[in-house]
Amino acid sequence: MYFYGRHASVDAMPGNEVATYSAAREELTVNAKPGTMVNVYHANGARVLSLVQTIAAAPISVAHLPAGVYVVVAGSETLKFVKQ
Repeated sequence: MYFYGRHASVDAMPGNEVATYSAAREELTVNAKPGTMVNVYHANGARVLSLVQTIAAAPISVAHLPAGVYVVVAGSETLKFVKQ
């Protein structure tokens, strides 16, 4: 699974295909198998978005979220990102 942030940089951990940090402004693209449950959590632990992946590389709008640190959990994979 890969994550891409629009207008963002993504740094991958060595030996791991999941990015650990990205800065996103408008949308985040999650590349995972269709049927994967995707949850977005604020740093305070509140779930702010929940959906089921319908296509392999689905863009997720984060434009409505306030600036801050968020965690995306897709299946068994986790990504932290900063919404600017």
